[in-house]
Amino acid sequence: MHTAWRHALAAFGAFFVVALTLAASAPAVRTQAAPVAAAADVDLARGRPYMITTTLPDRWLHHVEAVCFPDTGHRLTDGEIGPMDWTFHGPWVGFLRQERRDVVLDLGAVRTIHQLSAWFLQDRRGGIRFPKEVAFAVATQPGLWQTLGRVPTRIPLYAPGPVRQAFTLGDLCVAARYVRVSFTPEVWCFLSEVACIGTPSVLRGTPVAVPSLAMSVRDRGYLPASLPVLHGRRHEVLIYNGYVPRHPSVGHWTSQMFLPYVAYIDPQGHVRDWLFDTFLFLPFTCGPSGGRYAYGSATQADWRWYVDQLFTPGTQLAALDHAVATAEAALHQRGRQVSVVLAIPFPGRTDRFLAGLPLDPAQVGHPRSLAERAAVIEDYVRDVLAHWRRAHFPHLSLAGFYWLAESIPEAESPDEHRLIRLASAIVHAAGPYAFDWIPFHESEGFRTWREDGFDDVLMQPNYAFDAGPDRLANNAWLARKYGLGVEMEMDWRVLRRDPEGDAARRRYQDYLDAAYRYGYRQTLLAWYQGYQVLRAAMLSPDPAIRRIYDDTYLFVRRRHGSSHRAAHLSPYYGRTARACGYGARPRGPGRASPQTTDSAEGNQLSRRDTETC
Repeated sequence: MHTAWRHALAAFGAFFVVALTLAASAPAVRTQAAPVAAAADVDLARGRPYMITTTLPDRWLHHVEAVCFPDTGHRLTDGEIGPMDWTFHGPWVGFLRQERRDVVLDLGAVRTIHQLSAWFLQDRRGGIRFPKEVAFAVATQPGLWQTLGRVPTRIPLYAPGPVRQAFTLGDLCVAARYVRVSFTPEVWCFLSEVACIGTPSVLRGTPVAVPSLAMSVRDRGYLPASLPVLHGRRHEVLIYNGYVPRHPSVGHWTSQMFLPYVAYIDPQGHVRDWLFDTFLFLPFTCGPSGGRYAYGSATQADWRWYVDQLFTPGTQLAALDHAVATAEAALHQRGRQVSVVLAIPFPGRTDRFLAGLPLDPAQVGHPRSLAERAAVIEDYVRDVLAHWRRAHFPHLSLAGFYWLAESIPEAESPDEHRLIRLASAIVHAAGPYAFDWIPFHESEGFRTWREDGFDDVLMQPNYAFDAGPDRLANNAWLARKYGLGVEMEMDWRVLRRDPEGDAARRRYQDYLDAAYRYGYRQTLLAWYQGYQVLRAAMLSPDPAIRRIYDDTYLFVRRRHGSSHRAAHLSPYYGRTARACGYGARPRGPGRASPQTTDSAEGNQLSRRDTETC
């Protein structure tokens, strides 16, 4: 899910509940002195100053680190290794995402280094993971680094813990003054101590650190929208649908509901132009059983119910097809087809899916569990395609399938990357379909998306849900580095008529402006808009709210300039900005839209009730 609490939970790794429990019951902290390699050696790092740098600083995530698991400036070289338990403000220093971290130690003078170590903690209950690897480098002068080696984790990331591990690089003989320890947190990394074992003096003949050949690391650039597998898709709007507890009518879309997404409707209610070219259908959180589609607890009956309701005559896909036909008639154009992408729920590892089906690896072993879960996906894709062929939608083209889970739970099982690769093979064997994914910001596993078989991946910034002002720039940096597209997001609060609504609308404008500044306007973009937020904006008599819809149209149809409000974001400020005066006109007499309130309320239902299964 894309809501604020969902991303906060993902970012924190769900550790806070566990933390409170452990903090209350934790025994007295027990520490262990860092060992030395030989009698003549000492820990050269003991008490030495160090600096921590972050590749991708994020104010919001850094604030969480500083509040909960801060570094006092000496914890990493105090000579004490943290205990197996952890508490807030304990000996473990917490690092939450933000790409690569470097801990740089100054030994005070050139010394002889024999061994380097860094101690990390893993506790899956708290979202605390070992880094996949730790890299060590040394230098005689700042910035002139000699890479000594990389040490992979010896303990699997799915080991439950709590467990401690020393990442150690030994058998060294090098003279250097500075030491750099580098690692990348997938969620949380807890580091307690960095040790540098060696001698204070430098014997004659000891090799001095020589800078390694600088490798030019080029980013991949944004995901090219021209990729053949994308079938010409440029702007993909997310359509949440399906089961809503206590509100069964909310998740069903009609042709009238789809029309403002298929085509642009002016303030007088007339169809004027086309709008989105792609529609991603994905379920609300829960199925009728109460199981969650993205978390592996939905049942086989939930999966089948979801497919059946997608193809119910007069609603969902059929309603979208009819809306395209309606827009064709209004625009006096023929032959319009929009692309459709359909979600694949996440198959869990328990027998909840279907009694008797061996999905639990603890009972049947990992190979059989993986094979059975892949078979569940294959049956689902086959069922969807059978429904699609029978439906004969003249205005819809099935472009691909979307992996619903927004992260890869690699710390829960060794099978998750393999499962996605099998799902990719199933999708590609079924036809010329793309395999898509939209992970939340810096979610687990996103860096290996190509190896996992995804054709296109778009990163969620999550800026709309109260992240810091640097999030859009950071998200663009990640997208360029890893070859991703970007998701545009609007929270339901853009519909509010109060200061909170004003702030939400400013944040949405920041999204549009950032696409100009950071150059991703031409890549594949997904558009998250909660449940019918854009339709509610289109129907709103409030000019500020209506402008959300108008500005979205202008952006999608490449007629939108950067905002006059945000010169700090857009290099196009003062050149292409254009007024949206028509968006500020209230509706005329007889054009009242009672569905405005209903639609806005429905969107709030999608946040509250659809997440309460």
